[in-house]
This record gives sequence, C-alpha cells and structure tokens, in this order.
Amino acid sequence: MKAEFVILLFFALLFFGCTNGGGTVKVCPSNCTYGCLADNITCAPPPPNPCENVTCPDRCEDENTLNTNGQCNPETGECVYRKNVCPFGCENNTCRMAPRCPATCPFGCEPGTDVCRSAVCPEYCRYGCIPGTIQCNSEPPSSGIKNGDFEEGYAGWNVSGIAFGSSPFEGAVANAQQLYLKEPYSGYSGAYFASSYLPNMDKRAMGNLTSEPFFINKKYLEFLVIAQLSAQVYVELVVNKTVVYHLEPDNPYPPFQRVTWNLSNYIGKTAFIRVVDASNRHYIEVDDFRLVDTPSPKAGQPYVEPSGKFSIVPPLNWFIGQAPAQGQAFIYGSKENNFTNQITVISEEVNPGETTELYFAKGKTGLELLLQNYSKIAEQDVVIDGLNAKQIDYTYTSMGISLKTREVFLVYNGVGYKISATTAEQSFERHSKEFDETIKSFKPLGG
Repeated sequence: MKAEFVILLFFALLFFGCTNGGGTVKVCPSNCTYGCLADNITCAPPPPNPCENVTCPDRCEDENTLNTNGQCNPETGECVYRKNVCPFGCENNTCRMAPRCPATCPFGCEPGTDVCRSAVCPEYCRYGCIPGTIQCNSEPPSSGIKNGDFEEGYAGWNVSGIAFGSSPFEGAVANAQQLYLKEPYSGYSGAYFASSYLPNMDKRAMGNLTSEPFFINKKYLEFLVIAQLSAQVYVELVVNKTVVYHLEPDNPYPPFQRVTWNLSNYIGKTAFIRVVDASNRHYIEVDDFRLVDTPSPKAGQPYVEPSGKFSIVPPLNWFIGQAPAQGQAFIYGSKENNFTNQITVISEEVNPGETTELYFAKGKTGLELLLQNYSKIAEQDVVIDGLNAKQIDYTYTSMGISLKTREVFLVYNGVGYKISATTAEQSFERHSKEFDETIKSFKPLGG
C-alpha cells in the first residue's frame, strides 16, 4: 500500500509540478521551436523575417557602377550586390551601350566614342587642310590663332561630337543661372568660353575642338583651362603633324588657370591646337588661346619692366604685350564691346624740379588737346606705394568707340609715370575694382 502511494505521488508531481516557495515551476514544451513566452507554457511565434517584402533589383550605384544579382542579408535585411563597372556609364539602372559612330562621320569615330575622327590631311597639302576635311588649303595659314578667345562663336575652329555644342557659352549667363558645379565661373577672358559640360549639362557628352592651322610667330602659347583630371581629357599642340605638347589638366573648379607653353623651338612652323573630351565622366573648359612674346606673370606675381624702372601686378589672366620702347608696359585683357581692354604704363624724364602736381596739370592739358570728345568725370588725390599721386577718370571717342580711362600721374626721382586703364565705356564698371588693385600695386623702382 505504501509503495502504491509513492508511485501516485511521483506521477502527480510530474503532472502538476512541485512547489518551491509557494510557486509552481513550469517546463516549456519540447515542441516549441522558438521557445516559450513569459508563462513558459505558450510557444513563442517565429521571429520577424527582415527580408520579408525586400526586393533587390539592379541599380546604378554611381555614374559608372551597376549593382546586380542582389541578395537580401537575412540578419540585416539589406541587399548585397555584385558590382559591375560600366565602361560607357550607368543610366536607368543599366549599363549604357557602347556609343555608335554616327553615319555623318565621314572618317569614322575615335575608338570607343561617338566623336567623329578628324580628317587625316594628305602629305602633299603644303599648307595643311581646311579644318574637318581632306581638302588642301590654297593659302598659307595666318600668323596667330584665329578667334582664340571664342568671342566670335566657333569661327576658326572645327567642332566634332556633341560636347561643345553649337556655340561657346556665356560666363555671365552660367553664373546667373547657377549652372556651375561648385564655384561661380571666374578668370575667363571676355564674355564667352568653350565648355564640354554646359551645352548639354552632361559630363558624359564627348567631343573635340580643333583650331585652324596657324604659323607660330611668337615665343609662347598661352591659354586658360578648367578640367577634371583624366587621360581622356586633354589639350595638345600639333606642330608639323607631331604632338609637341600634351596636357591633362587637373583644376576641376573655377577660376580658370593660365597655362604657358614655350614655342621657341617651333617659331616659323605650322601648328594647330586640339582640345579633346573623350571621357563619359569628366569635362573640360578652355578660353583665350593666344601667342605672346612675354609669358604672363602668375596670379599675384608682379611684372618687372625689363629696364628696371617699375613693377606692377596685372589683373588675373591678363597678358603682357610687346612695348614699343623701354620704360613702358602694355597689358591686355579681353575684347569687350569691340575694344581690347588694356592697361599701359609710360615712364619719361621730367624737367628738373617738376612736381607731381605740375606733371598732372600738363597731362590734363594734353588730354584736352589730343582726345576726341574728351570729358573729365572726376579727379582725386591717391597714394601709390607711399607716394602722393593724382588720379583722373575721363571719357573720349576713338575710332567711333566711346572709351573710359582711369589714369594716375606720379613723379619720383625725376621720372614721371602715367598708369592708365582703358575699356569701352560700357565695360568700365565691371573692371573698376581690378583696375584699382593693379594701379595700387605699381612700384617705381628708379631703374
């Protein structure tokens, strides 16, 4: 009887549990795959699936990378992809097809692009070919670069591809509409510059600019450039069918930077300039190609007159022209309103004891006698390099163009100096600040 009671007690405890401090210990059933809830009896539901309702379609990660074969990570719920490089860019979540050469390209296209290949001029063409053709030029190329500042559209240049558009772009318009990528455009010459980005607002556009052939008659070639570094974006100079200079610029944002190439070894030879954008993710902008005798100073660097009479810091990206005599400087900017902006410095011996005031009075008399439609606007005392000087603003007419000048008169150590800055009257206010900065940078050296 006692044994039977013990057995019944064992099964009762097994079924109803045992007491422990007044509570009941419950065992989670073994068939609860995900454990139990807090009551230790009710089976817990399966945990939420982070990949539920998650799809991983192909997508462009950036301009040249396509993510494919997406799989959901069950721990994080994030898509994991295989990355693929798209040689011709990624668009609408797929790799772009290789560019097709347009049927309008008579000489085919540059490899891997839709940019028409330039014509190869036959060897027997003594003066080269008409740009974009294999037709021989009947006349020798002109000296100097035609329309190097793009103020006359693309006259003098052959355009291929779509990147550079049908015409150069106006800098003021690009700034007003905030079409720039990071900083407003600055440092360009005149009103227009050539851009492989702005016409289409698309860095993937490709194209070339090729200048008409020209004779090299000066020692240096200078130009302005903005470009993103790429082996497929460059400027080069071709002399007698040989590339003698090749530049892959690396200044992706304004201001424009001036580049100078020494052409001393090529004077008298025929050359042309080629600007290339064969990249689908970079761009280039150029302006103010010109041949000069004296390389322009770097930004902020003073130009020292060769005989040592004075120094002056030109405005950004202006260039030094050839002066007709010692003790003079001719500094040129862009052409605006049919006039090339200029700053001139003239030094001359004055009479013994002649003061700045007397030199100024004589100068004003000369202006009244020599200039057509001369009209004084204002005059004032200024200080140049710690020396008292006289400044006058005036307008006059030359060759039918209304001009405005700011001129400073100064006498130092028996030498009179006249520093004048002139533009078309409509352009003057735009350059007034840089004129003041340049005039104040003037230093008489007493050479």
